[in-house]
Amino acid sequence: MEQNELKLLTLNIGELEISLPYIGSFPLIVKKGARLRRFISFIEKENYDIIMLQEISQSTRVRVMKKLHHLYPYSAFDTSYKLFRGDLLILSKFPITEQTFVPYSANTLFERIPITKGVLAATIEVAGRTITLFNTHLTSVGLTQSGTTPRVERIRSEQIRDILQFLHTQKHPVILAGDMNAGPETSPDNYKQIVSTFVDMFEFCDIPHAGRITWTPTNPYTQKIYKSSPDQQVDGFYIQAKDIVRLNADFYVEVVFKDTVVSDHYGVHLGITFN
Repeated sequence: MEQNELKLLTLNIGELEISLPYIGSFPLIVKKGARLRRFISFIEKENYDIIMLQEISQSTRVRVMKKLHHLYPYSAFDTSYKLFRGDLLILSKFPITEQTFVPYSANTLFERIPITKGVLAATIEVAGRTITLFNTHLTSVGLTQSGTTPRVERIRSEQIRDILQFLHTQKHPVILAGDMNAGPETSPDNYKQIVSTFVDMFEFCDIPHAGRITWTPTNPYTQKIYKSSPDQQVDGFYIQAKDIVRLNADFYVEVVFKDTVVSDHYGVHLGITFN
C-alpha cells in the first residue's frame, strides 16, 4: 500500500562544537548528553518520515545517524570542514535520489571563517511525487551579537537571493525548511523577501501568533545575552504556491519540543496528507 502521508520535522538542535584535527571536538553547549538522549527518545516516539536539522555538530551527527539508522537509513549532510561544526543534516525513511550543498555567497565576518553556511538539498520520492527538500540556516549574528543590524540583514538578504537562484534550477516541488532568523516581527524585511516567493506554512494553515513561536527568552537553553529579546517565529516550513497546488495535499503544522526541550529553539512539524 502506497504511503499517502508525510511527516516532516525541522529543528535547530543548537549543538555547535569546536573541531580540531587530530585533537578532538569540544562542545559549546551544556548538558549535551542529556539533551541528545531526550531528542532521540522523542524522535523514536513521534516517528517522523523526514528530519531536517540545523547546527548539529559532527560528533552528534555521527551518533544520531547511528542511533536512528533503523528508522532513517538514508541521509544527506555537508562535509565541509570548519573550526566550528554546526552542520546541516537531513534524515529520511525514503531513498535520497539526489543531494547537493550550495554554499552562500555572503556571510558575516563572525560566521565566514569558522562556519560553512548554505542550502542542503535532497530529493525523495513519496506517494508518486518527487519532492526536493531545502534545509538551511540563515545568518544569525555579527560581531555585535545582534541579528537585526542593517548589515546583518543585508547579508541575510543575499543568502535569500542565493536560495531563490538555486530554486530556479529545480524541476520538482520544493519544501524549504530551517532556521531563517527572520519572521513577521523579527527582521521583517528578510521575512517579506522569503514570502514574496514562498508561502509560510504557519500562515497557510492559519496558525495564531502564539502557536508560531519557535524561540523564546524563557527557554532554559537561551543564552543570557538574549534574555531581554521578545518571543520570535524564526523556524518553519515554506512552499511556493504553485508547488502547494502540484503537491495536491492537505497540510498541518505545529510547534513541537516545547515540553521536551532539547535546544534553544523549538521544532516545527509539517504534516502532509496527499489527495
